Amino acid sequence: MRPLFPLAFSNFLSIAAMMAFIVVVGPLIRILHLQEWHGGLMVAVAGISWLFLARPWGHASDLKGRKPVLLLAIGGFAVMYLCLALILELSEQALFSVWMLVLLLTLIRGLIGSFYAGIPVVINAFIADNFGPDKRTSAMALIGFANALGMIFGPFMAGLLVVYSLTTPIYLAAILPLLALLVVWWKLPNEKVENDASLPKPKWHDQRLRLPMASGFVAMSSVIAAQTLVGFFAIDRLQLGLNEAAQVAGYALTAVGITLVLVQGFIIKKSTMQPIQMVIVGAFISAIGFFGLIWVSQVWQLITGFSVIAIGLGLLFPGKQAMTANAVEAHEQGAASGTVSATYGLAMIVAPIMATLLYQFSSDFAFGVFAVMLLALSVMAIRQSGHRQIKFEETL
Repeated sequence: MRPLFPLAFSNFLSIAAMMAFIVVVGPLIRILHLQEWHGGLMVAVAGISWLFLARPWGHASDLKGRKPVLLLAIGGFAVMYLCLALILELSEQALFSVWMLVLLLTLIRGLIGSFYAGIPVVINAFIADNFGPDKRTSAMALIGFANALGMIFGPFMAGLLVVYSLTTPIYLAAILPLLALLVVWWKLPNEKVENDASLPKPKWHDQRLRLPMASGFVAMSSVIAAQTLVGFFAIDRLQLGLNEAAQVAGYALTAVGITLVLVQGFIIKKSTMQPIQMVIVGAFISAIGFFGLIWVSQVWQLITGFSVIAIGLGLLFPGKQAMTANAVEAHEQGAASGTVSATYGLAMIVAPIMATLLYQFSSDFAFGVFAVMLLALSVMAIRQSGHRQIKFEETL
């Protein structure tokens, strides 16, 4: 259990940094006189970086070792957030035209995505190295528990700091991964690397990873859609001011974090569900939450809807991660983790643009589309579970 502390703590700090930024995205877009699709573009470029670099990060950790690759990823992540904060400070002095500002912010977001892509990949591969199939779901849930705590801490701190300025939470987002860097360097053990570069690694179309990849894409698309739209939704549907909208977005995301803490804690201690069962049930519950957002008209209803979505995602993510680790051999763990994680990057490309375009047409339609995607994933997992059962019975 020793490696789990630095992994969980670094994950907690990294996701807290991400969430601190997400809380102020909507208001920042408005106060900088940008448009909603500019925000979608920035997230999409970060997704392109994630899509193409997740596999190389994972494969590099197979060959060079988990710890040095994780240190590089976290360090670059911290530096890029500091650059983002400085650019936003300069933008308040009207030093950039709108298009120059969009270009700079898009570039920095792409670099943030490039470095962050390595963090979950290496963490998941490290867990696969050190825990057998019967323990991986609980270990993944513990990482998810830390992830959920970060989702509480990040928005909470951003909500407190936003009263000073909308850029203050970005400085927090730069400081937190620096602390994670120190913890990993100090506490994470070095492990001997024995993998051969000539050994095959999973292909993009590897049949073993199809359901985990579909689960990763749909789950991350749902997360990004909810995070991207919550600020705009609070402004437009709930008729709140910019700072009030940022605070409500923080409350909603904090509620998500609290819910995830409870769900992941249950998985760690009590759950006996198989990974594929967690995907089936989790996707279905999250779909119900998205459908519920269609009828939201008050703040408490928004928070409740997000909490229901979080219950499902709290099952879906560790289930998907455990399926990935259980599907491949030891020398494939990093590359497999990177392959599935690359779907997060694809989601970051597709989901923000799709969500913002659908939102401009109708917020109800936007939430409904993502609910249907989650239902389709649940059905896909049910069918694969049935096929596995048939094959098992044929071997008896």
